[in-house]
Amino acid sequence: MKRLGGNHSLSNRADHTKRMSYNRVVIDTAQRNRHKTRMNTPSSAPGHVAVYCPDLGGGVAHIALAQIDILQAAGHTVDLLLHRDVGEYRAQVPADVRILTLESADSESIGQYMRRALSGHPMMRIRARYISPNRLTDLEFLPALVDYLETRQPVLLLANVWNTVLVAACACAAVQRSPRLIGLFHGTFFAEAAQRRSARKHPWRWRHFYAFCRHFYSQADALASVSDGVGQDLVRIVGVAHPQVETLSNPVVSPRLAARAAEPVTHAWLQSDAPPLIVAVGRLSPEKNHALLLHAFARLRASRPDVRLAILGEGSERTHLESLRDELGLTECVLMPGWVDNPHAWMARATMVALSSNWEGLGNVLIEALACGVPVVATDCPHGPREVLDHGRYGRLVPVNDVDAFASAIEQTLDADRNSDLLIARAQHYSVAAATQRYRALVQRVLAGSL
Repeated sequence: MKRLGGNHSLSNRADHTKRMSYNRVVIDTAQRNRHKTRMNTPSSAPGHVAVYCPDLGGGVAHIALAQIDILQAAGHTVDLLLHRDVGEYRAQVPADVRILTLESADSESIGQYMRRALSGHPMMRIRARYISPNRLTDLEFLPALVDYLETRQPVLLLANVWNTVLVAACACAAVQRSPRLIGLFHGTFFAEAAQRRSARKHPWRWRHFYAFCRHFYSQADALASVSDGVGQDLVRIVGVAHPQVETLSNPVVSPRLAARAAEPVTHAWLQSDAPPLIVAVGRLSPEKNHALLLHAFARLRASRPDVRLAILGEGSERTHLESLRDELGLTECVLMPGWVDNPHAWMARATMVALSSNWEGLGNVLIEALACGVPVVATDCPHGPREVLDHGRYGRLVPVNDVDAFASAIEQTLDADRNSDLLIARAQHYSVAAATQRYRALVQRVLAGSL
């Protein structure tokens, strides 16, 4: 069965699989899989590596492209592994990066590969039976990923997002000779999961799920999170050992961002003599809570009727948000243009940037706004905004879902003096140059086997 699509495919996988030994070294997870058979002798020299993420849309894909740049600059040859070869960043993938789309498998194949991954761990195999299938849907890509690892044999696999990290860890456990694995956690999935009704109604199912994740995450060579809060979720909720998780801030600020912010724009709302403009950037999805922003903006308009709002992004909530905008009488002063190729040009010309999210792993939009020297207001949601804004030093923080507080903070920010130099200096903490040093140091330590 063909398991790998996209630009490249694997050949003779069936024969290859037959030749593979199914004997597995029993893994001591407390040792984080250090002693399993590797396909490479520990070395920090450049080699063939793979970056793994679900698709090429959204903030994670943007960071994955930055990871590719960092790895290529260090001399590595890079493959990009995807579940779906779609997304707005598709055209920005470097031409010399091989894109491979993993194909889904049937339940019988998934079960076969999971038995290999859990060889020597009978109790974990029992636990897996009690996990809701909805939590493990991405394991449909496990057979294809195992085939890739066995055939292409990268020395390093860098997986992004909790679910792809889980698939990657299962795949590394299922092969005889595995690459070194770095798992990077971007979002607040586990914090959100802990608040779900199902977690309260069926806590035992979630305990099995967390144990399953902990078992495989602990076998990675390194685990990192984009913010301290995301890392603390792994420790507090999943139970991963604290020393295993380090913070690896996103590479966001670059000369390219500054150049794009300076690009000319023609929209009338962005001209120097236009009324004050608030800009929001992000997917039109429930967790971004643009409804809160619309309600707060409607309240603000009572005292500041000249202010306008532009919400840049596309998503499933568009119809709902457009209806709410019209119901609130904001049709003429709220623009929703959809996906914008250069949001930085909008940010740079905005009076301020607003973030109304319920959850943020880090909050790249806030960093990008600071890099443009533009004031921000954000909800104090788990976890990124408080860290990016240093507890409110670099921008106002308001409680989640507090319309009055949000409207008041926006008005105060509109009336306050702007200190662009201070904001730009803060954004440099998340520069590509700073992140490159941290990424390279981590990759070198992992490849050298010093973790």
